[in-house]
Amino acid sequence: MTKKLSQLTLLTLGMLVMTGCEKEDKAEKDPQVFNGLVAYYTFDKGTCENQVGTLYHGLLAGGEYISDTPNGEGQALSFSEGGRVSLGGNPISGARNYTISLWLKDFQDGVIYNTLYDQGHGGPTFVWQKSRTSLGYRFGNNNGTVDFFVNLVDQTKGRWAMLTIVTSDIDKDYPGRHTLYLNGQQVGVKEDPWDCYASTGTATLGGLIYHFGNDSKSVFLSYRTEGYPSQPFKADNLRLYNKALSASEVTTLYQYELQKQKEKSANAK
Repeated sequence: MTKKLSQLTLLTLGMLVMTGCEKEDKAEKDPQVFNGLVAYYTFDKGTCENQVGTLYHGLLAGGEYISDTPNGEGQALSFSEGGRVSLGGNPISGARNYTISLWLKDFQDGVIYNTLYDQGHGGPTFVWQKSRTSLGYRFGNNNGTVDFFVNLVDQTKGRWAMLTIVTSDIDKDYPGRHTLYLNGQQVGVKEDPWDCYASTGTATLGGLIYHFGNDSKSVFLSYRTEGYPSQPFKADNLRLYNKALSASEVTTLYQYELQKQKEKSANAK
């Protein structure tokens, strides 16, 4: 009996040591991937739960969970027209330095990520496709808008691409710098004098385009009419950071995602 208990104790200790080593290895391998991460949605379990916190769990309306994902594992979201995930708040609320990153496929037109208008500080933070060759980004003030001339439609047609946008508060006189990355590579930088405060309104992934006005439910009107729904698209691995990721951190994040894809391919052989 004593011998069996000793063996069991050794086995348990061995498992704990192995688990601890795995966590340490992971932290050493990809510390930048999780530093400053306040919300992370993998959709892998058929839910829109925030994987790194107890708040801002999402609710899907107008879409379904699919097995077509960037790395071939877990699940992703496939939105129907006007489909959205409501996060019940904005995980980056109040921040002036933040990062939005996610994977997209077959994106066409409409809202990607937005927050409802906050009357106290007048501004959502979100990205949307204004036209076939222009990706617009509105941030923290109702006059703050920049356009990146990126053909996101072609970049995501039939394939997954990682889109990352970083907003940083430079200084009080010229606060806004906005950097766009596609698949870990910088594709545009814009600077703007408007305050880049992140709204405290409710955030959504996907949804409708609303007129940007003075009522509490206004967001933004692109070249489409008010209430125009986002067209069907697929999304996965939405990450929200309360910090402005550096270029090297964005590259690390993309390489981390690629490594997961390579590991999946290797295991399938």
